[in-house]
Amino acid sequence: MTKNILLDIAIFICKTFKGIYVLLFIVATTVFIHFQMNRKFYQAKIKNINTSFNFKNNGAHITKSTSWKMENAGEDSVVYSIEKIRTPSLYILYFQYLGILLFLFLSTKEFQKIMLSVKNLKTFKRDNVLSFRRIGIYLIGFFILTSFISINYLKGGFTKYNISLSPILFILFAFIMAEIFREGNTLKEENDLTI
Repeated sequence: MTKNILLDIAIFICKTFKGIYVLLFIVATTVFIHFQMNRKFYQAKIKNINTSFNFKNNGAHITKSTSWKMENAGEDSVVYSIEKIRTPSLYILYFQYLGILLFLFLSTKEFQKIMLSVKNLKTFKRDNVLSFRRIGIYLIGFFILTSFISINYLKGGFTKYNISLSPILFILFAFIMAEIFREGNTLKEENDLTI
């Protein structure tokens, strides 16, 4: 069991994803700082942000979008251009994105700890129960941060709500696994006492 290749692959994937999250953090922070210093640079690079009015429920997602613009604001390509995002809206988007990355990083770190303990034949220990509970809590934060986006421009803006059922299923799975591992830990402790 200590030389299980699947566990080694899972641990390697966790380490890779953690590195990707750190890299995305660095890139997002660099772009955010550069955008603050030189908004005109992004004018030619990204012209429009696509906005849509839709409400759909396809079983896994519930989405609702609204957009608005002031009278005599001009064409949508002018109103919704990237360099016209209001500064408070930009900060909210930045910290929302960083929060999502943080919750993904922490969830991956906890999952890696679980895989390492299983590899070392310490599967049903109390730390794994706590790790699964933490993953569930981190996924709740991830779900909240990915459920909405709101961008305000100088002459308009849009808001989008997107409720996905997939994170809810992962949250339930994490808490169910925590209970399964808690029961396994209890049985292991009772077995150790009888020996």
